[in-house]
Amino acid sequence: YFPSLSLGWRLSNEKFFRQSSLAKLFDNMKLRVGWGQNGNQRIDATAPLTLIGTNNEMQWYFGNGYAQGYVPTYQGNADIKWETSQQTNIGLDVTLFHNALDMSLDFYVKQTKDMLLNMPIPSFGAFPNSPFFNAGDLKNTGFEFVMNYRNHVGDFNYHAGVNLSTYKTKVTKLTSDYLTGSVSRTYEGGPIGRFYGYKQLGIFQNQSEIDSYVDKEGNKIQPNAHPGDFKFAKLGEKGVLNDDDDRTFIGDPNPDVIYGFNLGFEYKGFDFNVAFQGTIGNDIYNVAKGTLAVVGYQNALADAYNKAWRVEGDRAVYPRITTSNDNNNYRVSSFMVEDGSYLRLQNLQVGYTLPSKLMASFKYIS
Repeated sequence: YFPSLSLGWRLSNEKFFRQSSLAKLFDNMKLRVGWGQNGNQRIDATAPLTLIGTNNEMQWYFGNGYAQGYVPTYQGNADIKWETSQQTNIGLDVTLFHNALDMSLDFYVKQTKDMLLNMPIPSFGAFPNSPFFNAGDLKNTGFEFVMNYRNHVGDFNYHAGVNLSTYKTKVTKLTSDYLTGSVSRTYEGGPIGRFYGYKQLGIFQNQSEIDSYVDKEGNKIQPNAHPGDFKFAKLGEKGVLNDDDDRTFIGDPNPDVIYGFNLGFEYKGFDFNVAFQGTIGNDIYNVAKGTLAVVGYQNALADAYNKAWRVEGDRAVYPRITTSNDNNNYRVSSFMVEDGSYLRLQNLQVGYTLPSKLMASFKYIS
């Protein structure tokens, strides 16, 4: 059971509004408030159940005949419960200048309780799948703005529009210490899905730089490094570089702003429409910079060769080319994190509408 309700108040129909100076500027003004709950159906129907199955390959020979074997084919979790998302939004719709300009503004707060995720399980456990579990609670707050303008000059009709949205996520509760992905980690109190790894500082140019990169006790931080290898930040107080002390957040895939805009016109049968869409402030993890840069029996990135370190003083981007990666240069690090902001042409359309008199001459075309 997931209830919802919405209320709207058209202020422009009220007597006090029509008698005020606002009526001269606004053709229409409507205030909206909404609240609702919904669940999450994007999980397996058998999520609470552990299933046992068999097939012809699961037979073992004992004595004078075969015995049929049975194994778990799906690992369930009987303790899971419904994920519930509750959203509250407040919006305002207005039109101005004899309906030539319309705008919509929305602010929302979405709270997700008992979010359902797949539980990471060590591969040596031999489970057939990663079961679902209730990972915790999440809060999203966001703002959306849409504006459209349309007008004409004689036979020339034109229109333009823009939309902007922004959101922030915050994990308010976790049932474990943290959530982890292949290149991400999520803690309570922070946003979801930030990239987590080592901070790459540059490239060692010579052995002296490696030998002098030590902790406060004089121990080498990267003892397996060679000239031309990546240098990573030491965030812990002492010891060699390690996963427990020296990894940190290195990027955020969540954009600061999502935007789009469109333009178009119509003139004597001709029409033109173009739409753009983009984001600002998000990072991407370009895993290909690592997987397609190592020596092996596969295609490699041209930059991994052309921009690789070769001699001291090289202004290189990639580390030395080697078959022995003792320094683990392509571990999860800021080297793979790139600015994901973009602007993309989403649609371009040019058309011409044939005159109705011409079309009338074609019997079977309307």
